Amino acid sequence: HTIGAATQAVLEANVPEVYLTPAANIKGAIFQYFEAVETSTVFTMAGHLLMKSGAAPANVADGIPMAILSVKSANINAGTTIQFEHQATLLRDVFVPAGFGVYWIQDSGTSAGVNRGYRAHVL
Repeated sequence: HTIGAATQAVLEANVPEVYLTPAANIKGAIFQYFEAVETSTVFTMAGHLLMKSGAAPANVADGIPMAILSVKSANINAGTTIQFEHQATLLRDVFVPAGFGVYWIQDSGTSAGVNRGYRAHVL
């Protein structure tokens, strides 16, 4: 069956957004799409789409990366504040073995309006 969603929910730093739990992934899954786009004044913000067995990730380095947030552009907003546009995109289908979950996690919190979306086929 296919799962997926689009969200603009607020994220807290180092609190993962759960897309697929290890318990729900009993035969494997194919992640076909993921994208996150946001703006921030933090140039060094890190965010990763991770696969992991066991407990959910505690930080951006706690799992196997599938997509990584990177800076795409910068602009000056209101004359003085530099805003950086960050983006993470899954560039190809990724097989997630049975017993692994999939999570999005960032080291900085966000406000509402950050766009994230995913689609996967659970076998």
